[in-house]
Amino acid sequence: MSLKRLLVFILSVASLQCYAKAALYTLDEGLKHPYAVKEIGKIFDQIFEKEDTKNIVIYVHGLGKNPKKSLNDGALPNVAELSDVHAILFSWPSWKGLFNRPLDNAVNSAWDLADLLYTFDLYRFKNKHKFKDRKVTLLLHSMGNILFRVFLESIHHARSFDAQLFDVVILNAPDVPYNGHAQWLNKLDFTNQIYVTQHSNDIILYISKKIFYEKPIWRGPKLGASFDYSGAPLQLAKNTTYLDLTELTFFGHRHFNMPPPFKNKKVTALFKKLLNAQDISEVDKNIGLYKILNNQKIYLFSTDSM
Repeated sequence: MSLKRLLVFILSVASLQCYAKAALYTLDEGLKHPYAVKEIGKIFDQIFEKEDTKNIVIYVHGLGKNPKKSLNDGALPNVAELSDVHAILFSWPSWKGLFNRPLDNAVNSAWDLADLLYTFDLYRFKNKHKFKDRKVTLLLHSMGNILFRVFLESIHHARSFDAQLFDVVILNAPDVPYNGHAQWLNKLDFTNQIYVTQHSNDIILYISKKIFYEKPIWRGPKLGASFDYSGAPLQLAKNTTYLDLTELTFFGHRHFNMPPPFKNKKVTALFKKLLNAQDISEVDKNIGLYKILNNQKIYLFSTDSM
């Protein structure tokens, strides 16, 4: 065995040992049948065998005892039922105890996310005809956006994917710092629609902001909280639309799956459009959209009728 092949083998084994816990799940098979990340093609093949043309959502969860939390406590079923789509769960090791945030797990799992995206890109290229009437959305929730940031900053290379790998990418309540987000989010070049959802009363992100992280890059106000419009000029990603949902509900975090009494019909209508890759660029009273701030692609929402 050559030295080069030996090094590749060692790195491959090390990669498997470090990142073996990420997996894919579907609602059809639940916890009984986890799929390896690189088996995304098998899941899509099963979806295409069904007699429907439903769109598809790949969901990357946040903190918690997953995959059970996302499968059994409503997130993935709610995504599927809310928007009448096929939902796939990308699950990473997101729990290290009540008082220990799995930041290192999230950072390491970015490599699993990379495997998923590169494998899906190849599958989509080989099966272009199957996606003619299907739209695919990537939904990243809370700490799931840490994986995405690390991927874009440290792994992704420009133009390495099809320009339309996903029809929509949604960063829901992203638990990543606002500072510097434009630099890495501007590297996202494999979709034409990018949305960030925000809420000023997001208690989860408020707590996260108070946590002291050893590395400064994870400290500070979170992107998923509302902007401070009274401060310095906002540093926004040029390719992104920001959706401020503060006025629609008193509390928010998992906006697409809020329990009563925080559930809101306009939020539900908004996510039904987003998860099916429908355009929301025009003012639509049915989803509460009432203002675009200074033409900066910051959409504010209201419960008031128009």
